[in-house]
Amino acid sequence: MADSTRVSEKELERREGFIRAGHRERHLIDPFTWSYPWKGAGAMLGISVAALYLQNRWNKKPYYYAIVPRLILVGAATAVGYAAGALREKHYQTRDAVIEHYMQLHPEDFDHFNDLLFVRKTMENRDKVLMDRKDRLLAKLEQRNEERKGLNEEGSSKSDGEQIEELMTEIKKDLDLKKVDAQKIDRLRAFN
Repeated sequence: MADSTRVSEKELERREGFIRAGHRERHLIDPFTWSYPWKGAGAMLGISVAALYLQNRWNKKPYYYAIVPRLILVGAATAVGYAAGALREKHYQTRDAVIEHYMQLHPEDFDHFNDLLFVRKTMENRDKVLMDRKDRLLAKLEQRNEERKGLNEEGSSKSDGEQIEELMTEIKKDLDLKKVDAQKIDRLRAFN
């Protein structure tokens, strides 16, 4: 593979830095920069405090009603959230380590990720498929347009609305005479 089609290792690391979690600078105001354990703890703390508040409002109790057992429950829920976040973080770290190890053992399986020619070929194939779909759709529309022109015997001097009105009056007259003209009904259906 030519060197011009490969992405440099430095560029790959730069791209990976945007993708992976935990590389952004942490801000207390932005929970999306928190680590997974703190996200879990924060979510459970917020949910449990909201539940405590809503239960007090529903039962018309003051905020300090049974506050000690409730604070213990809020603390336990927050600890469960922290543990779930830590488990998630450990799972993601293990998964990333396994994938990186496999990539080191079998780099040929991952050449297409940094091969610009592969990306270009993929995009060209996608463009071909989209153009084929577009051509088929235009052909269908052209065919439908030709069918309408064939059914329009009066020419293009009347609008579709006038032609429909005219067909409807003819069909009503035929129905009054207790006869049905299938060609007129087919012409009416062609306007749909």
